Amino acid sequence: MRSDLGFYWGDGPQGLDSTKVEAVACSLCGEPPPPSERAVFTKLRFPYFLCPGCGLVYPSPRPRSEYLDKQYKEGRFASSFTDIYLPSAPYRMATIFSERVEEIIRPRVPGGRLLDIGCSSGHFLKVAHDGGYEVYGIEPNPDMVEFASGELGLPNIRAGVMSDDAYPADYFDVVTLWDVLEHVPDPGSLLVSVKKVLKPGGWVFAYTENLESFNYFITGADSEMFAPDVHIRHYTPATFRREFEKAGLSVSEVMTKGLDIQHIETTVKLNPDRYRREDFTALFEAAESMQNFINACGKGDNLRLFARKAG
Repeated sequence: MRSDLGFYWGDGPQGLDSTKVEAVACSLCGEPPPPSERAVFTKLRFPYFLCPGCGLVYPSPRPRSEYLDKQYKEGRFASSFTDIYLPSAPYRMATIFSERVEEIIRPRVPGGRLLDIGCSSGHFLKVAHDGGYEVYGIEPNPDMVEFASGELGLPNIRAGVMSDDAYPADYFDVVTLWDVLEHVPDPGSLLVSVKKVLKPGGWVFAYTENLESFNYFITGADSEMFAPDVHIRHYTPATFRREFEKAGLSVSEVMTKGLDIQHIETTVKLNPDRYRREDFTALFEAAESMQNFINACGKGDNLRLFARKAG
């Protein structure tokens, strides 16, 4: 990430190359960013702001749209497909993706058409397909689309991004957005498109990282969640709910889950000038027993929201 973000450095404001970055307003409420001196923090020269209008946190300036798109097709995010996604696929299918299908979706929607936006390599859709759902997926990385279609044999996988005319109206029983909204330039428009393609009474299930997590409390700006060429906004439970309600969806549940202690360990390891590992020994040893407590406090790493289109 440090190497990739160095590409944007220059002699412009904040030490960034003005030809490669652009200032943006808050995507949730439209409020312009505060003056640079009011940045909450700066990470690798990118300033982050807390929107005074709604509380959303986001970097501005951020990489221009063409560079954001490139990251998903040939940058380090794309390379994670072969380095991380494929080697860990069997584990994720048996645990994380099985939980999503059997514990989250099926109790609310026993069957029907399911669209996964940002479907990556298709392993979640494979679990849903094998569980009896009629699956569809859309993904900007063509290599991942080819894998999902060719290697996994999944039907209805297309390359590209979600648009208002991508699918028929009132077509899907379920739309899933697993860790998507923090990546896209205009989440409001995306959710309007999601609402359009959902059947009346249909469900949307969405995950993102929780800005109010215990992880962020410990690691702050050092957290690996802050990567301005990949994650271009950061939600709290309140701002995540507002994003969906603004699009006209009815929010049923908002919750958080999980303390991923590995994230904290990695941050401590990568920043020895700011953290002493021995100071965190008790935390690392107690992480498993803290899980339920963290969830009950709403401080889990994973922010989850379930919403419906009015029937």
